[in-house]
Amino acid sequence: MDPASVQLFQQMQQQMQAQAQQMAQLQQQLLAHQPAAAAAAAVAAPRMDRPRLPAPAAYEGKSTSLDKWIADLQQQFEWYGITLDTDRMRFATGFIEGSARDWWTAIALAARPTAFDDFVTALRKRFQPVTSAETARAKLAVLQQGKASIHDYVSAFRQLLVSVPSMGEDDRLFQFTRGLRPAIATQLRVHGVASVDAAIEMATRVGSLGELAGLTSARGSTPASAAAGASADDMQLDNIEGLDSETSAAEGASTPVTHAQLVALINAMKHERGSSRAKEAKHGGKDVAAAIAKRFKLTPEQVREHFDKGQCFNCGGTGHSSRACTKPPKKN
Repeated sequence: MDPASVQLFQQMQQQMQAQAQQMAQLQQQLLAHQPAAAAAAAVAAPRMDRPRLPAPAAYEGKSTSLDKWIADLQQQFEWYGITLDTDRMRFATGFIEGSARDWWTAIALAARPTAFDDFVTALRKRFQPVTSAETARAKLAVLQQGKASIHDYVSAFRQLLVSVPSMGEDDRLFQFTRGLRPAIATQLRVHGVASVDAAIEMATRVGSLGELAGLTSARGSTPASAAAGASADDMQLDNIEGLDSETSAAEGASTPVTHAQLVALINAMKHERGSSRAKEAKHGGKDVAAAIAKRFKLTPEQVREHFDKGQCFNCGGTGHSSRACTKPPKKN
């Protein structure tokens, strides 16, 4: 930060201290003319000293950081009550450096914007030719939950949505649902949610239940394997006999989740997982399929069938993986 910026920031802090002292003196003068009871109550009231905001980082001319820098300046303006354009311009131009300062220095004095909004427009024209809204829309179009948790997906979606305030509710709902895992998106469509907020609430609830079921199903594994991270075959997503017939409602939910509903949800997620593995074994995972076929004396067609039906490769049963199978392992 250049010395001029530091000096400007220090001057603002000194002004804040001077204003605080003036307010204290004014309060004392008012108390001198108040009744004793009112004066005692005013003196007893706790004094709230306003904390100082940290100085914003200097803008160096990067298009990706321009929006954040402008938002930081707006926060400073509101906090310190900076309303005049002349003061805002002095403050803003004191926190630019690198190519941004070179650009500002090269502008003729007569051609420089004097209003802060015009200054922001000029900055965007020079350093952000592609608007943040266009960039956010492009990222929303390819955003996918994938292996991320539902909370991470919602956070990424909301962060991008801030940059496209003009996007309609229908488009927002479509983009959010499109990027979800199919099992979660199906639940939203079945219930006919009509707003993004409702979709986020339900998706968070459904996704959290699925993640909780995955963690619960791994409780039979050893601490070492749990610490290392269980594979998808080790997670028995449909092993929920320990749940009550009626679980309590999640926070903010209107109705409780029944045992049958949770079983249906987890089976849908498991089917999705099994189908993707079958495709992998069929197309891109020939070596894996061949190893499984050799280990358990199965044909490639039988391997794919076991994947699709979620069957144990050792005994052919369902509801458990080959690693958790209690029957004697097949011998080579």
